[in-house]
Amino acid sequence: ALPTGVQVDRPSLDALVTAGMVSRFETADGKVDLYVPALQPGQVVTMKYRAIPTLAGKLSSAASKLAGAGHEVIVPPAHWTIN
Repeated sequence: ALPTGVQVDRPSLDALVTAGMVSRFETADGKVDLYVPALQPGQVVTMKYRAIPTLAGKLSSAASKLAGAGHEVIVPPAHWTIN
């Protein structure tokens, strides 16, 4: 989940697809869905993409959801401070 006032940078997501870290992505207002290829049990994936603020101040996102293989984990909302 992304807070209001933050947009995802599409070229940075395209680079993740090109690198094979993400098979595809979908963006909408306030969110980005990343589809990661299947991982081995216990394998961890770490990636970075760019987010562009369109507002300044203290922003909060909604809770994020990580899902896969029939399991779901809800991640608490993130708090962003943009100067």
